[in-house]
Amino acid sequence: PGGDQHQPGARQPHRQQQQEPVLQPIAALSHQALDIAGDQVFQVPEPVDLAGHDLEPMIGADGAGVALVDAIDGDLAHPQSVPLDCWKAKAGNEAARMLGIELGAPVTILRRLLRVSGKPVVVDEIYLPGEIFQGLTMEVLQGAHGSLYSLFESRFGVRMIRAEERIRAVAADRMTSETLGVAEGVPLLSVERVTYTYGDRPVEWRRGLYSTAEHYYLNELN
Repeated sequence: PGGDQHQPGARQPHRQQQQEPVLQPIAALSHQALDIAGDQVFQVPEPVDLAGHDLEPMIGADGAGVALVDAIDGDLAHPQSVPLDCWKAKAGNEAARMLGIELGAPVTILRRLLRVSGKPVVVDEIYLPGEIFQGLTMEVLQGAHGSLYSLFESRFGVRMIRAEERIRAVAADRMTSETLGVAEGVPLLSVERVTYTYGDRPVEWRRGLYSTAEHYYLNELN
């Protein structure tokens, strides 16, 4: 994904055979207005401390944020994060552009699953600048407690300040359907996030696919 080139001899997970589905964008929220004309950006206003949050929930200092909510009773969900894979690669065009790094620069890519009450709800693919996140391995992820952002701050000194998200509908491909336990072709919510640290420097590019059969994605804007 993102045209990233793997180092010679590096393990290439089968998920790389996945082709990104292309569907028309659906309505997305920006921090200033609701606009269904095209791809809008949701910005978590500054200043925001995201260190204690991943998605569960991501709440800004002024009350703006996002969360997973049970579609039946409206309760806030508390997902369990399950790391699936972590590997090193070279940044392709898209990853380089999103992270503001040179083409071919080292990146760390991780995949993780969010479960709610044991059921898979979200699968994330996360790209990180390799220069900043040296030492991030599967073992580190498996031994971590709390959110990814807490880990990023405590171990790597990277504090997430704000984020931008782009939202659209996509169809589940075969690999994603197997991971989330849904039928191939079922509609999923695609949430693409770029997260910034101090100096407005991008330090995370995340692409998440959400099953909304039992949960919905809540944006709270003040």
